[in-house]
Amino acid sequence: MPLETFQSRHHFPISETLLCKAGQFYDDVTDSCKQCSAGQYQDEQQQGACKPCPAGQFQQETGGVSCSPCEKGYYSAEGAESCTPCPGGTYASGTGIGEASCLPCEAGFYNGQTGQSGCKECPRGSVSSSTGNTQCEPCRPGEYQADVGQTECFMCPAGTYTASPGTTNCELCPFDTYQPNEGTTSCIRCASGQEQPVRGKASCLTCKEGAQCGSEFVSSVNCIWSSTNTHPAHTSARGTMNESDFVFLWYLQRR
Repeated sequence: MPLETFQSRHHFPISETLLCKAGQFYDDVTDSCKQCSAGQYQDEQQQGACKPCPAGQFQQETGGVSCSPCEKGYYSAEGAESCTPCPGGTYASGTGIGEASCLPCEAGFYNGQTGQSGCKECPRGSVSSSTGNTQCEPCRPGEYQADVGQTECFMCPAGTYTASPGTTNCELCPFDTYQPNEGTTSCIRCASGQEQPVRGKASCLTCKEGAQCGSEFVSSVNCIWSSTNTHPAHTSARGTMNESDFVFLWYLQRR
């Protein structure tokens, strides 16, 4: 309060020689001027008390005439002698007057360090679905995320898979395999009597007439022509189909 008001309430005359400066206050117990404590200030003369620093500001010295705003990444409560760094998962951007509290990182963002003025986007292949995260969670096997700053992973569509966590895209099922389900970690080999000459499919095809299923992959196609097939277009000079003959005939059949 102003010194005049304080003096009038306590019924003693105003001293012409006792003029408390800014940064000080009048102490009626000792009848003297004293400096404001740390965390306080006084920007006027002849005052009977000091003011606490506003939240978001601080004063670490005694006799302060003003308070200083907290730096970016820091905050303070009212009457603070110093500012406190924001904990991980939070931030304080700083507006020029200091921050009274820290804000949590938004979903899709994270911050693993203290005293930060902002948060980082979750990298591709990872997400954060809630606020205030110190790290992002990698997508599980069978899921993917191709963009940054996301809150959820997507399941690999049918015909694709991924076996590793933190994937940014799914792999196509290889030749002669398929996958009818979403969010899987592997593909299924076509059954006997079936084939799949195209990658990334959800089902297999039945082998055409005159072909049988081989025990091994042949030119990425699971069906091979039988050596007992007598159709002239399907028989080589040796009576059996070699790999190059088969690939050529397979191509002609699909034209």
